[in-house]
Amino acid sequence: MLTGNLRQVPRGQPPQDSSGEVSRLIALHAAAGHVFARCAARARRTGQLQGDDDHDDAGALLRVWDGHRAEAVRHADEAMRSLRSATTDIAAVLQVVSVVYRRPAESPPRVAWASEAEQFLRPAAGEVAAALDAVRRMRHPLVLEFFDAWAVLISCEARLTEGSKQPTR
Repeated sequence: MLTGNLRQVPRGQPPQDSSGEVSRLIALHAAAGHVFARCAARARRTGQLQGDDDHDDAGALLRVWDGHRAEAVRHADEAMRSLRSATTDIAAVLQVVSVVYRRPAESPPRVAWASEAEQFLRPAAGEVAAALDAVRRMRHPLVLEFFDAWAVLISCEARLTEGSKQPTR
């Protein structure tokens, strides 16, 4: 099912599927940021965004946008690290489970191997929870980044409108 750019991963999906979805969204975010940065640079060259980077409103708006963008990227990186770790732990669980099922049902080694599988599963569940938490922490800076970009675009539009109201000579 699609919700905007976010595809919902059904419950019970392995972390590697979620990892693919987060990777896709990270790439989409990076592309959008690249396009916006290029547009802002062009707006500076054409005078739609005036002043230098350190001492004007446009420069301040761009710095705030960049800070929120960096925060979102940091949380995305945390989510990916957690998902990779969970994937590794789950791969270990699957290997242990394959050994468990080769043993007779009531054998002591089977019970011991099952206990080993549980020991890998707990950290995997913790890593999935950490990834989910990182994705949730991404929401706020992403929303702020959107409004920062909107403010820059409004600033450019205001400059264009002012320029069109100037009397022609």
